Amino acid sequence: MRESVAIEDIEPEQWAKLRKDVEKANGKILLFVHPFYAEERSVKEERSVKVVENLIKKSKLPVIILEEKSEIPRLNRRLSKLNVYSPSFLPNVHSPLVLPTISNYPYLVVRGKIGKVLNWFFPARKIISILSKAGVKKVLLGGMQTRPSLNKRIFNYERNWLPEIRTPEFPPLGAGCAGFVYQKLIKSGKFDVRLIPKAVSPYGPNYKLKVPKHTPLNKTNKKRGRQIVR
Repeated sequence: MRESVAIEDIEPEQWAKLRKDVEKANGKILLFVHPFYAEERSVKEERSVKVVENLIKKSKLPVIILEEKSEIPRLNRRLSKLNVYSPSFLPNVHSPLVLPTISNYPYLVVRGKIGKVLNWFFPARKIISILSKAGVKKVLLGGMQTRPSLNKRIFNYERNWLPEIRTPEFPPLGAGCAGFVYQKLIKSGKFDVRLIPKAVSPYGPNYKLKVPKHTPLNKTNKKRGRQIVR
């Protein structure tokens, strides 16, 4: 398989296939950001790696992987072992589209001075553009790293759909490479975005976190059957 060293190296046929696959999947994709980061991992990180591998191998949704340019050869060897590049892979399972990023950041590699400058000041513009043009509507996101953030936009976005009300004691994830992409996709307002709980690390999202007993509760929403924390 040809290894892309910049976004411009992706073949037109690959973009066309992505659009076709996204359309068949009703706009839903799996997106992984540096999912196999670091040689030495914690037990939790190793678990997330196994979950990611399983999702890549069995997913019937289109799969996009953002990987550091220098790590793509190693990633391709891993994917080959998972048999996702083989003609014999399971029916309806999609071969991942790998997009190169610069080292230590989830910024896509582009050619040209202007593109590189724009990429540095607006680092998420390219991935947002790619997903939009492909017809993506919902992104299920995994990878490393994810860390807590006090970003109000993420807080309010998750508060709109989470079964529990957000509290400052339990901030959302919006930092680290995977967390950064999660934050920027939400900020774009173009996609419905969810983190895959067991496919992100070292921190997982607090999507199912219950309101702790010591938290003062002064109002109950009877219609929705949930308590509201003020």
